[in-house]
Amino acid sequence: MTFNEYILDNILKYNPEYAGGNTNHLSISLFALKEIGGTPQEMKAFYEKYIEQLEAHEFPDKLEKFTTVEEYFGEPELYEACAFWLNAEIEEKGSATVLKDILPKTIHGICSAAFHTLIRLASAIEMNIPQEIAAALAFYITRAEVLEYLPTTLEDLPKGADLFSVLDTLRTNEKITYLKTEGLLSTKI
Repeated sequence: MTFNEYILDNILKYNPEYAGGNTNHLSISLFALKEIGGTPQEMKAFYEKYIEQLEAHEFPDKLEKFTTVEEYFGEPELYEACAFWLNAEIEEKGSATVLKDILPKTIHGICSAAFHTLIRLASAIEMNIPQEIAAALAFYITRAEVLEYLPTTLEDLPKGADLFSVLDTLRTNEKITYLKTEGLLSTKI
């Protein structure tokens, strides 16, 4: 398979998350491998090993069809529908137009996927594969969450609060998923 075929295969077959919330890094890993001069044989070996841990998409019988980003915002169960909608939008209007239209509407939310969604979107834009841009943007939109209760500056912190107390507050907030998985960087922070 070619690089583009590996990327498209990942989009069509595998969820953007697996094992209860781990992020599928396949697209961005293959992109990095390509950028450092990885051979087709290295890409194939990496791909075949990596997919062993991934979970296949389970497409619903009927996909919800909305026409605004707000309807998909923060709704992980609508990922597939959002990706299909964005694919159609990108085919009709082009990636640059869709990104210019959607990103300002979603920038106020941060991602519950520890910024992996933004990393994947940035990589997708660099790859310039429209389907990967749609998938990455759908991942970003459906995992986004507005955390209005967060301070935006250090001056907004309660008197006497420090960054560790803010982190503890975030870890105990039921609106935020915190995975404690041994070996992940997030458990060391």
